[in-house]
Amino acid sequence: MYPNVVAMKVMATTKDGRVIEFVPRDPLGHTHNPTKDQDVRDKFKRTVEPVYGRAKTSTVLERWWRTKEFSAAEMTGALSLLDIKT
Repeated sequence: MYPNVVAMKVMATTKDGRVIEFVPRDPLGHTHNPTKDQDVRDKFKRTVEPVYGRAKTSTVLERWWRTKEFSAAEMTGALSLLDIKT
């Protein structure tokens, strides 16, 4: 099986004692199941929106998606978007 297939057994016990298990094969990011740009965007939104809100999350995502094209000044601006004002 390995290295052509990655499989693992995942088990979790709930607070009420139930055991949940499954055996995923070739998880997201594996050579046979590569991560797509949309997968990265979706994960970013799920994890960042609760902190930044929808509008700022969209701004940060679109800006950071283009970092390869940035000048030093543009990178500084992108970094400033990560500041959380409390």
